[in-house]
Amino acid sequence: GRTSIEDDPRAGRPSTVTADDTNASIIATLLDEDRRITVREIEAETGISKTSAHRILTQVLGKR
Repeated sequence: GRTSIEDDPRAGRPSTVTADDTNASIIATLLDEDRRITVREIEAETGISKTSAHRILTQVLGKR
């Protein structure tokens, strides 16, 4: 069995910035401009789907 609790090295490029991080930044900027913006307006302005925009608003940015 394994004797170490450390992660083994993985192949490929390491992940650094996720799409959620980038999209959260975009959405946060839109919220700064208009805090009453809707997820449909976010989708229309950015191309980020309503589902992703809603998840980013609630889970990443902690909005209601």
